[in-house]
Amino acid sequence: MKVRILKYIMILAILSGLLVLWGFSIQYKMRQACQDIRVEIIQEEGNYFIGIERLRAHLRSIIYDETKDSRVLAKTMGEINLIEVESLLEANPFIQNAEVYRRNGGILEVKVQLRKAIARMMNIRGESFFVDSEGKLMPLSPDYTPNVLLISGKVLESPSIGDTLRTENGKALLPMLQYIHQDEFFRAQISEMVMDRDGNLTIYPETGSILIDFGTTARYKEKLENLMLFYRQVLNRTGWDRYKKVSVRYKGQVVAEKRNPYDPDISEFE
Repeated sequence: MKVRILKYIMILAILSGLLVLWGFSIQYKMRQACQDIRVEIIQEEGNYFIGIERLRAHLRSIIYDETKDSRVLAKTMGEINLIEVESLLEANPFIQNAEVYRRNGGILEVKVQLRKAIARMMNIRGESFFVDSEGKLMPLSPDYTPNVLLISGKVLESPSIGDTLRTENGKALLPMLQYIHQDEFFRAQISEMVMDRDGNLTIYPETGSILIDFGTTARYKEKLENLMLFYRQVLNRTGWDRYKKVSVRYKGQVVAEKRNPYDPDISEFE
């Protein structure tokens, strides 16, 4: 019995010692000056809104303490409020999520996930914004312009950076934009959309000079599927220059207007 008690006492003593050492280790880490920042940018290929050096400079401006004269980043690891740094980073319109960690040796580790632009929008005043997959608005970047479809017309009204698409037209359009961006064919094929005040879309494809009368975003998947069939079964056989206008606004059909005035004015494809 005594041996067992002594054994338990020794185990408790060892655990207590380890806890004390762990506490001293934590205190030492917190007293260390921040020596360096390690940055990892999590991004999809082709998304370069913020480079690592620009992000590191932004972080230094957050962490640096002007009251101290030091060659290091000035603040100790314990003085750096991780939650505050994450919040300041996420206030950047190009950043979707930020995570900040303290590492041994005075290293601050930062992981940042960037927003992905799915479209560029222009309002009636000629102001341009990018919109991400969540409908958040982002400013134009001086360093990078993604190749995404352009939308103009009655989509944006007095927008601000960080806002979501809050107009009725904008809310109705977002699911269609998300769908197009995830579809390899339409992402490459659709160059520009113009929306009128009633929410009707005119689409300009990347290839050819054909004009697509899309109507509203209602039944957008069905309309895009009909448009895909028209591309594959008609345009691939007749060529892209045979028609000047195609309408998919009517349920279950595609109505195409021929470019040659001597041909019949209207062709129907069902």
